[in-house]
Amino acid sequence: IKDFMDKKFVRLILFIPILVLLMITNIYQDPANLFHDDSKPIAHAILSGHSVYSTMGNEMERAVKYNLILKMSDEIDCVAIGSSLVMCVNQGIVREKTFYNLGVSGADYNDILSQLGLLAYYGKKPKRIILCVDFRFFDENLYGNDSANLYPYAEFMIEKMKGQQTKIEKKKDKTNFIRNLEQLFSISYFQAS
Repeated sequence: IKDFMDKKFVRLILFIPILVLLMITNIYQDPANLFHDDSKPIAHAILSGHSVYSTMGNEMERAVKYNLILKMSDEIDCVAIGSSLVMCVNQGIVREKTFYNLGVSGADYNDILSQLGLLAYYGKKPKRIILCVDFRFFDENLYGNDSANLYPYAEFMIEKMKGQQTKIEKKKDKTNFIRNLEQLFSISYFQAS
């Protein structure tokens, strides 16, 4: 029994540093920006004239677009909204003075409504909107990429289309905490790091 207990204790002693290394790497590298929010600096860089950025994970992409909408001017010549297919549209193609591409990977009905709701809620008035939908838009089984933080804006837009005035009520999302905790100990997240 003593040898068995000693082996378990040694395994535990060897496992703890590996677990701590996994956690530190996942927090520090944070490939999907679950523990760090870099969406505001990225949105600021885009508004300052930088056109290229890279993010890991759809949640971060949506957070960047949210911050971009908040900080953009109220009068915009053109915005592009939709899935990643619309990301190929640029200012040179639309030939407008102010153009923002709000496309996100795997955009579904809720993503599009959220962005339209954000524009309406914060008084952003694009003169022209380019809307792009792909096959995902028509398949409810593929829905679910939308950010829980932006979903109230989709509900706001639905109510607005019905002619009703509603307020945005942001809900606390407990699944974010659980997901972050899972990613803290995730080996696949560690590999992405």
